[in-house]
Amino acid sequence: MLLSTPLQQYIQEHYPQLEAEHKPCEEEYLKHGMLIMKIDGKPDAVEILVRSTASILDLKLDWYYDFGIAQVLLLGDNNDHIKAYNFLNSLIK
Repeated sequence: MLLSTPLQQYIQEHYPQLEAEHKPCEEEYLKHGMLIMKIDGKPDAVEILVRSTASILDLKLDWYYDFGIAQVLLLGDNNDHIKAYNFLNSLIK
């Protein structure tokens, strides 16, 4: 999935304070997380998108880069996976 240019611009305009706040993916997600989707986007935009989605849906999400593509991970069940995938997919074109 590719973050659309308008979405990336919106994130940069409305969330400039979050640009430098990206933290490495927590080890628990790397060991036990379910892959939700892969996103081609700038780190700042992906960070805000994942953090916002986790907050809105009250889910445990994190992400990391693998060969330049963001891997979004979830700690949860299949229902959480479907909810997160559908929400993120609705934002990404």
